[in-house]
Amino acid sequence: MPTSSCFHCGEVIPKGSDFSVVIQNQIQPMCCIGCRAVAQSIVNAGAASFYEQRTGPSLEFSHLQALRPWTDLFEDPAWTAQHVRAVHDSQALLEATLAIAGLRCGACAWLIEKTVGQLAGVSRVRANASTERLFVQWEPAQTSLSTIGQHVMAIGFAALPISSAPIEASRRQAERKALQRMFVAGLSAAQIMMYAYPEYLEGGDLESDIRSLMRTASMLITVPVMLFSATPFFDSARRALAQRRLNMDVPVSLGLVIAFGASLWAWWTNSGEVYFDSVSMFVFLLLISRWVEAQVRNKASAQRARIATAAPTLAHRLRPDPGTVAAWNLRPGDTIAVRSGERLPADGILVSPHTDLDTSWLTGESLPVRFQQYAALSEGSINLGPGIEVRIHLKPSEGTLTRLSQLAEAAAADRPNWVAWADHIGAKFTAALLLLSGAITLGSIGLGSQTTTWLPALISVLVVTCPCALSMAGPTAYAAALARLLGRGIAVSNAAAIEKLTTVSDIVFDKTGTLTAPAAAAVKPVFGVVADQQLAQRIAAHSTHPLANAIARMSITTSVPASTGIDSCGPLLTEITQLAGLGLSARQGESIIRLGSLSFVTQGVPVAIDDTQRNACAVFLSIDGQLKAGFSVTDQPRPEAAELIRELKRRGIAIWCLSGDRPHRVQALAQSIGIASKHALAEQTPELKRAFVARLQQEGRRVIMVGDGHNDAPVLAQADLSIAVQGSAALAQQKADVYCLTPGLDHVRRALDAARQTRRVLRQNIGWALAYNLIAIPFAAVGMMSPLMASVGMAISSLVVVLNSARLLTALK
Repeated sequence: MPTSSCFHCGEVIPKGSDFSVVIQNQIQPMCCIGCRAVAQSIVNAGAASFYEQRTGPSLEFSHLQALRPWTDLFEDPAWTAQHVRAVHDSQALLEATLAIAGLRCGACAWLIEKTVGQLAGVSRVRANASTERLFVQWEPAQTSLSTIGQHVMAIGFAALPISSAPIEASRRQAERKALQRMFVAGLSAAQIMMYAYPEYLEGGDLESDIRSLMRTASMLITVPVMLFSATPFFDSARRALAQRRLNMDVPVSLGLVIAFGASLWAWWTNSGEVYFDSVSMFVFLLLISRWVEAQVRNKASAQRARIATAAPTLAHRLRPDPGTVAAWNLRPGDTIAVRSGERLPADGILVSPHTDLDTSWLTGESLPVRFQQYAALSEGSINLGPGIEVRIHLKPSEGTLTRLSQLAEAAAADRPNWVAWADHIGAKFTAALLLLSGAITLGSIGLGSQTTTWLPALISVLVVTCPCALSMAGPTAYAAALARLLGRGIAVSNAAAIEKLTTVSDIVFDKTGTLTAPAAAAVKPVFGVVADQQLAQRIAAHSTHPLANAIARMSITTSVPASTGIDSCGPLLTEITQLAGLGLSARQGESIIRLGSLSFVTQGVPVAIDDTQRNACAVFLSIDGQLKAGFSVTDQPRPEAAELIRELKRRGIAIWCLSGDRPHRVQALAQSIGIASKHALAEQTPELKRAFVARLQQEGRRVIMVGDGHNDAPVLAQADLSIAVQGSAALAQQKADVYCLTPGLDHVRRALDAARQTRRVLRQNIGWALAYNLIAIPFAAVGMMSPLMASVGMAISSLVVVLNSARLLTALK
């Protein structure tokens, strides 16, 4: 970098300025006190080697200062409620994903990870240059997100909220620039082909003056292609070489430079061949394939952006403290009014008798969905019926929208193993290509071949065998699969999920709420007075468990009036707690109320109960340990369960059902949907379920666990892959690899099909890329393929891979 330019940001140093920093024992000039402070911070952090590896200047200090106000948003309750989340349900460790302005290459990512990772209280940090994202975990007792943001700012980058105005403006500007580059290259290629055509047609018969004029025009038109349209390839190659690695743009850049340089020499000496048409056409076609690839990626990012902005900012609170409040100020237990046409500001339970919602943002389905009283409603859904009352079930920071946005961002920033494999093979292939090109050149020169013979062959080999198609094969297929799955109501939380779906040997299903239809469960009182049955309804209404919902809806002699609200009858219930695999407990005055299994409600104390009643009841109610009421439950399997089980068996997958229910009920369900009796296990606690999956894994089985999110956390964590079907647990309460966002089990089949189709497309892409190179290399090496043909062939190869991957956007059913 010239001494007249700032060593940090590249701007011209003003006259009379005397700022500098000692970097790696050399005094480097700076344009202002701000750049000097940033550079000194980098040196003090022990990261001066960043300047050796970076591929371009850092953000100008004035631009950095203009972005500084955005870091103040990290202290705003509205933003933190939506984007900061607790790790392992503990406020002792928080995490968030941020967008980073100025994060351009691997060196930038390394610098951010190194310096932010040194901060006290930061437990994990991961920067991704390709998505310009920063994932960070920190202990709020030791540091804060604003402190982290300020530290990122101190080393020359700007931490910004995802979908913030600067990030969106940067994305739109990059897209406009890509189209401009493509337009310049396309227009130049078309014009140059017009000038080159007479020479192709007439060959050596073209008059020297005419040929010189045509070549001069072609050269002048090719210059903006090299200086403007081809800069992304040169920048990428420079970054890779600065980091001592190879990527697909290294041979591309080398081929362009050699072809253009040789053409300049031939033009200047008026002898030999020129390749201006090949250069322009190559750049144009390659930019087209990169643009199509970017459109596939943008489709997924656009879906993530829509999810992130779907929630309203205001809510109409009825109880307590009536009034219009900011959505992030809502708390569990608040009752709100949602008017016709308004979106739900947070996840909640429907208090009104029924309503119709538009959940298309979540499911992709445009038809309204009918919800009955006590049903769980998702944040962001639009109320299509009359005004309703909703009791807030989760804080906005834990809602469906927030969690889904976090999942989508995490999956997009992750890299599947097959992408890493393709990158590794691509780097090896590039090295072999460069060695082959050198061998061809040296061999041709050693054999006395003329420059007019070996130079076109060298250019053709460099161009035709560029591993662009191989490098695009994995990322494009993965991005397309994520976009289509999200559009079909399936959210993937990590990159490994799609790979694991293709290797499954066993699928373990939970029963209640997973294989059974929560809305179809019928509950009837078996014993107990009406007051106690009403009490069971009231406590059950505070849960979203399928059985609790069924109890809340059951018909008794005198039920709670639908219009009066959940807690309007009888003394107020407090300290309501749901215990996994057991039931619900609450306090009413001085009394302790329990609703759940017999052993739970009696706390293991023997009670006198008729055997007929014991066998008939699935749920019991106790007050201070005294048994007061019992309820029978009739489960109905999901309509699609039997067909799914048959299909999975046809694929050779072993099916299991684990349930905490009684044996006769579990066996009856298993028989009705086609699960073998010995594969249906009853009276399984969460720990027993986990141990069973662990035993399967010890036998070398690859296990998927499918549950609805209730009582399943240990086994979902144990399984090789976990799928949470849309049942009753809120998305934030589920810990899974794959989330089904709409009711039903069909998503399990769709996820398996998507994984198989993605693997098939990936294999097709890699097979095509390898076959094309194996066929094209011999022709290019012996001079049977001109540089123009090589340019067209390589670009078409890349485009085939991208378009084949794009099929996943519509192929996943």
